[in-house]
Amino acid sequence: MGDIGALVEIEAQLRRLGFAGKITESKQLSPRELSSDLVLVGGPVANAVTRTMMAKLRGTTSYDFAEDPEHEAAMVQDLRTGRLLIPQYDESGYPVSDHALIIRTPNPLAPDTSELVIVAGCFEHGTEAAAEKLGDQKFLRRLKKMKHFEALVETTVVNGAHYNTKLVETRHISAGSGGPRHADDRLRRQRPLRRDEAEPIPVRKTITLVGR
Repeated sequence: MGDIGALVEIEAQLRRLGFAGKITESKQLSPRELSSDLVLVGGPVANAVTRTMMAKLRGTTSYDFAEDPEHEAAMVQDLRTGRLLIPQYDESGYPVSDHALIIRTPNPLAPDTSELVIVAGCFEHGTEAAAEKLGDQKFLRRLKKMKHFEALVETTVVNGAHYNTKLVETRHISAGSGGPRHADDRLRRQRPLRRDEAEPIPVRKTITLVGR
């Protein structure tokens, strides 16, 4: 239920901000929609579009997902240091912690016109925790001056639910590494931002949310 919960959480955030969130499955996404404003929910194991976009973003982002063959799952890799961030497991092999990434960058298939947000955990627990963090005002204030960024999130898992979600680190994605910025930032929110608000999501009126 984690990825579904994350989709519901993000769709509610968009609605509160006056946007329409169009939810679709990754396998139903058209070629034209791939180059539009997208919010991808779910990691590369569950979501084929996340897998495609993460591959396109190599060289732009400093975090990526890698395969954990021991647990037949994903883990986060810090490409700067080579460090592997592996979820912790109990004796039965069930995860008791999870890591997730929140990434906002120009859509690599249309960097001049479209934005891309990825909300993805190694498991669904991390995905849902990251989706909730995306709506946290403290988190948004921290990212207020970062239009494009990547954030690492960690959460504790107990009986299938996530708790105590922590923001581990945020990194700025520069215009040079993430592709050109929008010409004169022409894609603007229809209402002005309050001083305590950031802009963690794309800014068109209708945004496609892509689940597994």
